[in-house]
Amino acid sequence: MAAERPAKPAPGRPHLGVPRAGQWWRRRDLRFRLTAAATAVFALALTTSAFVMVRLLAGELLQTIDDDAHQRARTVVADADTGRLTNPIVSPEGTMVQVIEADQRIIHATAGTDRLVPLLSPAERERALRLAKPLSIDGRPYGIAAPLRVVVLSADRGRTVIAAKSSAEVERSITTTGKVMHLGIPLLLVMFAWTTHLITGRTLRPIMELRRGAADITGTARSRRLPVPESRDEVHSLATTLNDMLSRLEAAELRQRALDE
Repeated sequence: MAAERPAKPAPGRPHLGVPRAGQWWRRRDLRFRLTAAATAVFALALTTSAFVMVRLLAGELLQTIDDDAHQRARTVVADADTGRLTNPIVSPEGTMVQVIEADQRIIHATAGTDRLVPLLSPAERERALRLAKPLSIDGRPYGIAAPLRVVVLSADRGRTVIAAKSSAEVERSITTTGKVMHLGIPLLLVMFAWTTHLITGRTLRPIMELRRGAADITGTARSRRLPVPESRDEVHSLATTLNDMLSRLEAAELRQRALDE
């Protein structure tokens, strides 16, 4: 005896145990769906734009710090090559500088900078010189609660110049920008959703008037016409077409009555 197969649900009707995807969304009215869809797209665009803006802002601020450190390093290289270096090195913009001899001794440094341990190891200095771009290191061992942007340049007689500057300004700026966006973006989304809901309601108002007019015509036997909005849009065309249809139906009914009489 063959095993009985489970009964299949009737075609066109959802299975009671498996909710149809999107069923809740389809049950919402058109005004809600338009508002929700527009707000979701705006939220995605706004979030993406904010992320890109923060990245660009951070890049520009870091570039400014790198340029300052590079300019200071070039000045120290020029002074080292001409024998005009002072000890300690004067750095009014707060850049940390170390001048390292070929034998790894620090012979000149800015005030408050370590004179025994270089900011970068020989391998790291070699890598920075090879890449010819700034590096980021942890500033906490040097009493700075932020990364340091480090520039390395070569000088005469095998010397190496290291210039480092704190990126705390960048972190503060990005943190402040992030807080403003965390408050501003939800507020903008709420305002956008409210405005979209209001505009959508006004846009759909002529359609509601058409529906009410059609209901009145269905409920009464007297001749009537649907309200035609003043705006020359698709709703205006629809109302005009429906009124033309009602006119033809009314004329046909009058002709039929004339024939019956």
